[in-house]
Amino acid sequence: MAWTLIRYRLLAAVNSARFSTPRQRLVLLILTLVSAALALAVYVGFRLVLSIRGSTAATAAITHEMVYAVFLFMLAGSVPFLAATLLHPGDVALLGAAPIHARDVVLVRILEGTAAGAAQFAPIGAPAIAACAAGLGYQWHQWPIVAAVAAVLVVLPSAITATLLFLAVAALGHQRVRSAVALVNVLLGSLVCLTAVSQVTGLHVQEGLAGLVAGSPNPSGRLPYLPPWGWVADLMVGASLRDWAVVATASGRIGAAIAVLAPLAVAVGARLMQDGRMSGADESGPSRRSRVTRKRASAERTVMGGPVACLIRKEVRYVLRDSLLLSQVGMPVILYLVPFVMAMNPTFRANTRGDELFAFGILMVLAVLYMQASILSLSSVGLEGRAFWIVLGSPVMLGRALVAKWLVSWLMSSAMGIAMVSLSGAAFMVEWVTVAVLSVVVLISAAGLCGIGVGLAAMFPRFVFENPAHRVSPLAIVLGFGAGLAYAALLWAVLGATWYAGMHCLGYATAIRVSGLSLIAVAAAGAVAIPLAAGVNRLANLDWEF
Repeated sequence: MAWTLIRYRLLAAVNSARFSTPRQRLVLLILTLVSAALALAVYVGFRLVLSIRGSTAATAAITHEMVYAVFLFMLAGSVPFLAATLLHPGDVALLGAAPIHARDVVLVRILEGTAAGAAQFAPIGAPAIAACAAGLGYQWHQWPIVAAVAAVLVVLPSAITATLLFLAVAALGHQRVRSAVALVNVLLGSLVCLTAVSQVTGLHVQEGLAGLVAGSPNPSGRLPYLPPWGWVADLMVGASLRDWAVVATASGRIGAAIAVLAPLAVAVGARLMQDGRMSGADESGPSRRSRVTRKRASAERTVMGGPVACLIRKEVRYVLRDSLLLSQVGMPVILYLVPFVMAMNPTFRANTRGDELFAFGILMVLAVLYMQASILSLSSVGLEGRAFWIVLGSPVMLGRALVAKWLVSWLMSSAMGIAMVSLSGAAFMVEWVTVAVLSVVVLISAAGLCGIGVGLAAMFPRFVFENPAHRVSPLAIVLGFGAGLAYAALLWAVLGATWYAGMHCLGYATAIRVSGLSLIAVAAAGAVAIPLAAGVNRLANLDWEF
């Protein structure tokens, strides 16, 4: 019966990802090439880092750090995938009434969530692990060990996350599914962000590139050597040294952990399903309507038109009422605190100027902005689940619906980004002109990132389930990461080059700045218009799935 469910889910995934028009296939090809280029860039970057360090001990330490970072990335990233596949109230109730054993249903859903997690592992984790293996001097006959390590980095975090999700639902109750997912997301997301803080503060960023090269290859201390991720790194390092005792010990511990966690997750999930504790309405109860005065509503209709204003108000209410989405958006803010934590270190503060800390803080703001804009925009279309079909069938132009989603995600992420820039400017005593220019950079960056996210969410919709994790297609997440990163890198590179050239070529400063700003405007407009147009075309030709 489990194999029958697996075949059914594979067919459903293929049908939902099918593209029928040449334009849609072209967009898919372009985005796939962008993701492939990202994977190549990750591999080349880590190979350069390992070649600069050179020594065997440093390579082993960096491998532990890399495995640790990838494991935490997969651990936190698996929450939306597994929550989406395991915790569908209506779908769980239907499967519970079918002549299928609950264990088979839960097992297939865990496998589906794990496979979706592998899609996000492919463009980032896989090339990073391959670069570590090449740096450790793996021969061709040792590469099957790398494949086994990659499989473990996908399966073990999924088993841990599935167990935590089921235990959270069991503790909070079936009426709090969304709160249970948010709790696990906050727990794992905090772990990831705090780890990033410890790694950044452990590096010699105040000394520039020379400090980064000369700094410790193990800035996180003992954390990367702890189980279970330490076992995976021990397996890789032991295989490179041909220390088969270490390989056997690490493999046995990894196998034992999976053998305990996977059956535990299946057993707890099956019990919850049999007891009907995953089929209740989530956070049911009367909701408060936000009060909008007639004056403000009239002003919104005057500026944007009645339908768009109503769609925007609907989108804002959807976001503010959802604890899970707000927890996902709030987690990256921990990264913003990194320069302030660094400034509290007396030794670091004595060797670092305020403008250097401010510059590093802006990098953190841009990283937080990238994550928040991606979360808000990619979640937008899937936020309503099946209810989005009401929008598709309403007398509102489809383009307006996507524009409203883009506006809400853009304005929310931009407001948070500008607030962080302003706070950093006040804390490090930066001129207001600099803060104003950086606020414009935030606005432009968020516009393109949100356009890419909303467009991809519309190009790869998932309306099959009422989705407590707001999951879009895994392909949309992977391609959104690659396309968003490419757009942000291009935009910020052009901004940096324009500023540098304008400062050093004063005779041509005006022409350089006009050219740079024109290129930035074209890139931002294209990042908004092209994905939204492709999304409208995809949804306009989408068939009813039920």
